Amino acid sequence: MKHLFTLLWAAALLCGCTSSDDDGGGKTPGGGGDDGDARRVASIETVSYWYDSYNEQLVEDDRFTRKFVYDDQGRVSQMLMTDFSGPDSWDMHDDFTVRFTYDGTHIAYESVGQVAPDIFKSSAELDEKGRIVSGLADSYIKDTDREVVEYTVSYDDAGRMAEVRTDATNYNYDSGSDQTNTYSYADIHEFVWENGNSTKVISRSVGDDSSSSWVGRASYGRVRNKANFDLSWLTLLSAGWTFIDTPLYYCSPGLFTLLGYHGTRSEYLPERVEEDGVPDSVCTFEYEVDKEGYPTKIIGRSNEKSADLSLHLFVVYNITYEE
Repeated sequence: MKHLFTLLWAAALLCGCTSSDDDGGGKTPGGGGDDGDARRVASIETVSYWYDSYNEQLVEDDRFTRKFVYDDQGRVSQMLMTDFSGPDSWDMHDDFTVRFTYDGTHIAYESVGQVAPDIFKSSAELDEKGRIVSGLADSYIKDTDREVVEYTVSYDDAGRMAEVRTDATNYNYDSGSDQTNTYSYADIHEFVWENGNSTKVISRSVGDDSSSSWVGRASYGRVRNKANFDLSWLTLLSAGWTFIDTPLYYCSPGLFTLLGYHGTRSEYLPERVEEDGVPDSVCTFEYEVDKEGYPTKIIGRSNEKSADLSLHLFVVYNITYEE
């Protein structure tokens, strides 16, 4: 669904900033807390599953690892994408690297060296507080499909992300007619915050030929969102409560969320995420933490129609930290 893809990208834009009541965000996105003392994520392994309703069994769908390298300022300089396996890994034949560049208020990254013909680039402009206010994402498969997304972000007085607008154009090459077809759409996402957490997103699509709206909700537990990355958005986007693409799949523009360039972050991690009016959209999350309270495993379950709760599993994130 288009709105799911668009939401996934937005959530991905929001990760990693440590909250600050007076400056609207962390001091070093992707590099730690307000004092730079948050433990830094070293790697995230993602294992995804799908439920085979015919055989009533859980099937591993994909498995891959992202390893993060930091520069001398504590910013992510590289993301190494490794260890692909599973039936959906056919288009990722070798490891590849995502490289980040920083130039004043301009940040960018792109994939480098992958064998598959997919290309991913994303760039953004920052305000005086180091938050993204506008950006451009460009992803394409050579000679076939391409999507270009422009987006703008606004914040409330507390420095929290209040609204994101995305304007996208898809280009699809039709080999039969030897021509490229285009399709454009726009989405607006408004965020509601309660008790220090982002609890609601109100999204609507706008365009000449169609319009729709949907509402996502999230409730939170007592596991603190304390790593240098904003892991709350890792779970929100996994459940479809986001607005561009997941931050760990390929090298989507959602990585900027993971790195903390979207203002104040939620204080805790979500336990339940759902879309209004869609009973099967409910996703729940469990966390394993180390002795310091840092999440080391996130277990996501969907609302599959089965009495066996083990069959509801749809994603597991295994997280390691630098020593």
